[in-house]
Amino acid sequence: MSTILFHAREAGVATMFSALAEPLQRQGYELIYDVDGHAANIITNKPKSSSCEADIIICGYDIAVKDATGKYLNKIKNTIPTLGLLDSWKGVDRFWYANGKMRPLTDRLIVPDDSIRNYLIQKGVPDKWPVVCGHPYIETLTNVTLPNRESLKNVVRNKFKLEDDKRVMLLMSEPLNMGNGQSTSLLNRKMMDGRGVMEWLDDLYGKEYRLAVRKHPLEEAIIPEKWLDISAGSLADALSLADHVCGLGSTTLAYAVAYGLDVSCLDQEVEDWVPEQSNIPTSLWNDLIINGIFQNQPNRISEKPSFPSFSSTELILIEIMTMLEGSKIN
Repeated sequence: MSTILFHAREAGVATMFSALAEPLQRQGYELIYDVDGHAANIITNKPKSSSCEADIIICGYDIAVKDATGKYLNKIKNTIPTLGLLDSWKGVDRFWYANGKMRPLTDRLIVPDDSIRNYLIQKGVPDKWPVVCGHPYIETLTNVTLPNRESLKNVVRNKFKLEDDKRVMLLMSEPLNMGNGQSTSLLNRKMMDGRGVMEWLDDLYGKEYRLAVRKHPLEEAIIPEKWLDISAGSLADALSLADHVCGLGSTTLAYAVAYGLDVSCLDQEVEDWVPEQSNIPTSLWNDLIINGIFQNQPNRISEKPSFPSFSSTELILIEIMTMLEGSKIN
């Protein structure tokens, strides 16, 4: 039996790994954990384990400013095979320091689709480093049956005491990077016509829908009383509750598309917004919009999402087995 250590500090990659845990255990792998920060809120009650206990390490990357990941990889010094997970299209430039120097790399990096792989290679990473395996959590969302979705929706509506049949429009908010160390919230931005985001959405959806918002933990914006604040709830609750989702560059929009919800991206509606404010390069954003990964409005899609046709979980399992076999040979 091989032992896999999962090392992470961020919530997104912990969510991605949570979709992998059960399949890995079914294949006979023992899982141990070294999680902190927001990742520990997703994967709970897992005591820290040492890298010396592991046969392979699956690693999430934090942002370059923190660089806990880089320090961790330097301590290992190529003694254990390492597999990186990239859970999002946001922050894809995290593999470089501010001075342009590349951070310590895992042996391989799992990425969701060709758009990210091509972007990283164009930026200068080794061709063999990023491996397209899809996104296990997105895959689990696409596999939820319609009856199960309806059942989950009823449970969550009862949880939030929504007694009528009015549909829910959910705003997936996010912090926005304005440059020079300044940030703001999507909730505080203006639309093209000068109205605030929440006022604009209220005018557009308020009569037909119950309005709800899910804030990012780093946002401190005030939510009007008529809006239902579900920020403290789980991501699964948010997806189950919503009928229509609006947002910008939050990866939760990709999750909502995968879950089969109606999703509208506000990128052409928010005043002076550029993808870099959501920590997504413009060149990469163009691919995401074309492929319908962040929205599924018919007038915005010209191609299908570029995820692998084969099971992402199976592809990652193959990568793990290949790396373990290679380490035994060496």
